[in-house]
Amino acid sequence: MKFLNREEAPLSQEMWALIDQTLMGLLAKRLKIRSVVDFDEGYDFTTDAVATGKVRALPSTMSVKIGLREPIPMMEIRYDFSVPKNTLDAMKRDIEDFDDTPLRRAANAFGAAENGMILEGIDAAEPGHEPDDATDDRTAEHNP
Repeated sequence: MKFLNREEAPLSQEMWALIDQTLMGLLAKRLKIRSVVDFDEGYDFTTDAVATGKVRALPSTMSVKIGLREPIPMMEIRYDFSVPKNTLDAMKRDIEDFDDTPLRRAANAFGAAENGMILEGIDAAEPGHEPDDATDDRTAEHNP
């Protein structure tokens, strides 16, 4: 996952694993709609589209039939954020009540975009549908 630019950050694999674990815990609370929608977790970042099996016939003046496959394109959601050094230090020391504000904001943004797209279509991920940064779920386990 080079596009995440992890190699540019001076963090160990263990620190990345802790950040991932924390974000996944926060995201799990925000992506509840995903459990209602059929979602195949076999797709990864190299998947560009999902086959539907649908083919739309195109006009042809030749003796051949021409059809255009109609896959569902994959969406890519990104959110740039940084985690202050004092927060990383607190996470390393297993302090449970570290300031996870940047991680919560990222989870809020991802959750709002994905849930909105599922419920309302792609327009819900457009500017103007920003998540509430004040969402607080301090009951979340920081170290599940």
